[in-house]
Order: sequence, then C-alpha cells, then structure tokens
Amino acid sequence: MILHTATIPGLIQVLLIFFIPESPRWLAKVGREKELEATLLCLRGDKADISDEATEIKNHTESLKSFSMGGIVDIFQKKYVRPLLTVVGILGTTIIDKLGRRPLLLVSSAGLCFSSFLTGVSFFLKDFNWWDQGSPILAFIGLLMYMGSYALGGGLPWLLVSEVSKLFSPMLLQLFMFLC
Repeated sequence: MILHTATIPGLIQVLLIFFIPESPRWLAKVGREKELEATLLCLRGDKADISDEATEIKNHTESLKSFSMGGIVDIFQKKYVRPLLTVVGILGTTIIDKLGRRPLLLVSSAGLCFSSFLTGVSFFLKDFNWWDQGSPILAFIGLLMYMGSYALGGGLPWLLVSEVSKLFSPMLLQLFMFLC
C-alpha cells in the first residue's frame, strides 16, 4: 500500500512533465527570444503585458554572460577538486578530533530532537490558530536548525562504524548500520 501511495504521484508527475513549458530564463540564455515571449504569455495569460518582464530577463541573462566567473567559483574547477577535498577533510578531522566524537554526536542529536520539536510545535500552533503569523517563521527556524544539527554530526555514526568494525561481528555491524 505504501509503495502505491508513493508511486502514483510520481507517475502523475512523469506524465505531466511533458506539458510544462520551458523556463523563460533558460530560453533567454540559449537565445530563443520568440519562444521566451510565447512561454511568458503561456505562464502569465494571453492578455498580460510581458514586454517589461521579457526585457528584464534578457538584460539579466546578458549581464550574467558578461559577468566574470572568477573568484570563489575558480576553486571548484576540476584541477582544484583534490586539494579542496583534502583541506575540507583535514579541517573536518581536526574539528572532530578537537571537540570529540561523543560530544559532537550528543549535541547533534539534541539539536535534531529540539529542532523537530520546534517544527512540530509550529504546526500545532498553526492548526489551532494560536499564532498564525509566527508559526511559519518558527517552522523555518526549526528546519534550519535541523539542517545545521545534521551537518554537525550526521556522518559521525558512519565514521564510528568504520573505526570499530574490527571489534564487533559483521552481524552486529549490519544491524547498527540498518538502525542508523
């Protein structure tokens, strides 16, 4: 039953994706101005004035083409991938070793629990109309806290499994990996 609940919306999306018009910004980027205007008319309605929006999209696309991709983006070139990953790995290892695995995992777990609670409270408040203006902000803060907490210690269980793999039987390790 669960498989069908997930499959049906996915199939509907796959079927309907062929009816979605191209992105006006992408059309401007590849130089298809006529299709850009037709797509904007399709999205905004046949009687809408799209001339200002089309001009704005074209100008924005041209300014992006003339914009230099130098600076921080140069770090992500193929020749810098290995040194960048090495630096990030050393930095992450240093932070984990300095602060300790257990405290990071505890703080991360506490942050995940608190942020889930905060998000749940925001939906509770919204359902009962107790705080209509603040509950979306509270949900957003909860989600941001969740992402930050997961980034802090989300990969630590896998690191611990690799470090203690020689101490336990393979069956116990598989159970641990299934539970995490």
